[in-house]
Amino acid sequence: MKKYLNTSGSYWRKWDLHIHSPDSILHSEYSGNWDLYIETLESLTDISVIGITDYFSIEGYKKVIEQRNTGRLSNIDLVIPNIELRLDKTTHKGAPINIHILFDPELQPEIIERYFLSELEFIYKGSTYKCINSDLENLGEIFLKEDEAFSREKALKEGMKQFKVSIEGIDKILKKHTKLLNNKYLIVLPNSNTDGNSGLRDDSFLAVRREIYHFAHAIFSSNPRDREFFLGKHNYKNTIEQCGKLMPCIHGSDAHSFDRIGKPDNDRFTWIKSEPTFEGLKQIVHEPSSRVLIQPHHPDQKNNYDVISSISFKSATSDFSDREIKLNPGLNTIIGGKSSGKSLLLYKIAQSISKHELDTREQQELWRNPYKGTFIEEAPFEVKWRNGSVTSNISDEQIGKVTYIPQMYINTLSEDTANHVLQDKILSILLQDPSNQFFMKEKQEALQNTKRKTAEAITRLDEVLQKKKSKELEIIKIGDENAILMEIEKLKDDMANKLSVSELTELEEKHIKEKELIKDDVIKQIDLTRKMGRYNQDISKELNIIYDQVNESLKQIDRKDEFFESSIDNLRQKISEAFIEIQNNIQERVSSLNNEKEKFEHELVAVQDSLKPLITKTKNMGEIQLIKSKCENEEQNLIQIKTKKEELKVLEGQLIHTAEELVALQARNIDINQSIIDYFNQSKYLKDISIDVKFEFRQDAFDVNFMNKFSRRGKVGSLFPGCAEKAIFSDDESFIFNKEDFATKIEFLLKSILENNDLKLKKGTTKINAIQSLFADYIEVIFDLKKDNDALLEMSPGKRGLVLLELFLNISNESHPILIDQPEDNLDNRTITTDLVKFITEKSLNRQIIIVTHNANLVVLTDSENVIIANQDPMLLENEEHRFEYINGAIECDFHDKDSIKIKSKGIKSHICEILEGGADAFTQREKKYGF
Repeated sequence: MKKYLNTSGSYWRKWDLHIHSPDSILHSEYSGNWDLYIETLESLTDISVIGITDYFSIEGYKKVIEQRNTGRLSNIDLVIPNIELRLDKTTHKGAPINIHILFDPELQPEIIERYFLSELEFIYKGSTYKCINSDLENLGEIFLKEDEAFSREKALKEGMKQFKVSIEGIDKILKKHTKLLNNKYLIVLPNSNTDGNSGLRDDSFLAVRREIYHFAHAIFSSNPRDREFFLGKHNYKNTIEQCGKLMPCIHGSDAHSFDRIGKPDNDRFTWIKSEPTFEGLKQIVHEPSSRVLIQPHHPDQKNNYDVISSISFKSATSDFSDREIKLNPGLNTIIGGKSSGKSLLLYKIAQSISKHELDTREQQELWRNPYKGTFIEEAPFEVKWRNGSVTSNISDEQIGKVTYIPQMYINTLSEDTANHVLQDKILSILLQDPSNQFFMKEKQEALQNTKRKTAEAITRLDEVLQKKKSKELEIIKIGDENAILMEIEKLKDDMANKLSVSELTELEEKHIKEKELIKDDVIKQIDLTRKMGRYNQDISKELNIIYDQVNESLKQIDRKDEFFESSIDNLRQKISEAFIEIQNNIQERVSSLNNEKEKFEHELVAVQDSLKPLITKTKNMGEIQLIKSKCENEEQNLIQIKTKKEELKVLEGQLIHTAEELVALQARNIDINQSIIDYFNQSKYLKDISIDVKFEFRQDAFDVNFMNKFSRRGKVGSLFPGCAEKAIFSDDESFIFNKEDFATKIEFLLKSILENNDLKLKKGTTKINAIQSLFADYIEVIFDLKKDNDALLEMSPGKRGLVLLELFLNISNESHPILIDQPEDNLDNRTITTDLVKFITEKSLNRQIIIVTHNANLVVLTDSENVIIANQDPMLLENEEHRFEYINGAIECDFHDKDSIKIKSKGIKSHICEILEGGADAFTQREKKYGF
């Protein structure tokens, strides 16, 4: 058994456990040609284990072993002795029922002969015959015909025909030598109609048939219907009633001639998943369904590029050995004590295959990488694939793909159904279907389009609101329209009264008017030149500020390089010259404007001087001019007010139209999301998990983003009068979401914001801020999961985690390896032993799985094909040379060197017992407590 330590564990191999030898006295067609027989066995290229079968004897087996001891038959991993006996029961056709006893080849042939064969008895006419050649010959001689010449061969053959055994006799012998033979044999029963137990068809033989089935461990049959029956597939209760247990079916060539060796009927080969050991064979009794198959092709049909063949640290250090750890294409479990290096080994595999996978897990913020920045992360590690590819954590080119689920990752993920990681994972499953993918892409583009249009509409709304506010302020600044009309009437009356008492002639009044017009024009020119002068001076100041900023920025540039030193100095010189030039130009222009202003001021003095004689002639002409000017200003104000009110009306129309567009987009958004819900709720996409797609309104986000924009000193009705009649808020003032009237409610809130000028907004918050918050994404389409009619958030944390694990691993078009760190966390033992064990076992048929676990059920009940024992031992008491060491192999790999405490001194089964179950003493204590 020790030689199978550090192999790939339980692997599918062809076994042919029913090959008769030339020493099979009955029905042999070999003509005693042992040389050709051995050569034929040596020509078998794909059969790992054979069972050498003889009637009532192991003579043929002994000769085969003699040949192996000389170096022959190296192509065969194991040879098992198969003794075929005939029971004292017959079929409905009168043929005796055969039975096979397969013994552990670790038993010496002499032990089998002395303590089993020689104690089998057959009584005839008061005489007892043993199953040894001399007694069989004596028995056979009695039945030779009187005229037939005697020969030992004929007598032996006839004696074997007559010799029958009972299951009671076999059982008695096996129990008698329990210490010697216990767990060293398997009883296999043919199930054919001719010489098998199915030949007992009559109901009167029901008890006998059941007794024989109960006695056997396995069935020789390649009939698929038999396999279904003995595995309880059709009627479990009936199988247990008939057999007392589920039973594996195996099949052999039943070769009696050279051309039949290793060639069963219809290529129904027996594939057994185990080490090529008798202990491995015994596993089919415990795992009758998963450990043995009968079919032409190899059971493992995984892609070579999806199977990791081995892993190793690339160079030996005091911390790690560079020994290659072989992996199984099925289920690999890593076990060990606390901090023994289990999780780090899983991490190194993921790191070597896909750093992207690790980065993804970290970015999802559901897992913190405990190895980042440690010596573990830097340790060089290599992964070999079954197709010959190699990748490592120190290589830039990483080959292959892997799903890595760190410890507690699933539990963290399950805390929030709307978690974007979980939503992405569900969608990734649904979008495997091309039609789903096309549909979803189309809808997502439509949603993005409505989102873009909503943002554009809010921007336009903001612009309109700003313009509207400006217009309203402009009108307020000009004044009230009615008050202006009344003022104009009053000014006209005052001016008429003043003119009636003026001493000016009509011609003089005309001259005054003409001079006043000239005066007004000159004043305007003076004002214009003054403004232009100030504008140029302002530009000059701004340019000085810009120059200082540019100059300061250039000083900050690193000038270590001489090229940049000279280039930057040159740049500064040119910028300085350019600034000086433009400042000179500006000053020249300012000077020119000042000259023009002085010229106009001289003209103004001249006009004013010409008006003085006329003004002195009248007492109140100045007042008349002032009144006239005021009247003209008021009339201009009236024209401006009317124009601005017309413009305001246009803006209000734009406001209404844009608001309607926003509400329509919100309704469109609801419709698109509803079509997604309807589409995906039509079908079931996973085996045991259904998809429940629904709307979710994010009330917390609505409160924080929208409701917090307002000063809340009373009930919500004071903010939005009339909202109670519209049933917009509940009694606890939460928004009442309903897809049917959601757009209508949003429209009401929008109008309330737009129309209420006394809206109680928080300081620094504008109406447009509130509107932007109102139209944020508060509605989501959530892909929830249901199992057994329970929604994910209604499940217990354990069941929720199990469903999410199943979801993670059920992506049908993915076939790469899965790495899981302690999937049993937060699960009770019942859930582990039923749901989780079943799920992992089924999944490992299609994908390679590597899990870290501290639960025995996930190793033993899943019948893990390869168990890796991890051990950290800085003192090197149990380890050989390294702080972290690993051994691995099949569960059935067991041995114990009691003189050593090294981890290599025990087989895998012993380590499992000690690490996961607490050792043999713990087993005994539990047995006593539970009363097993």
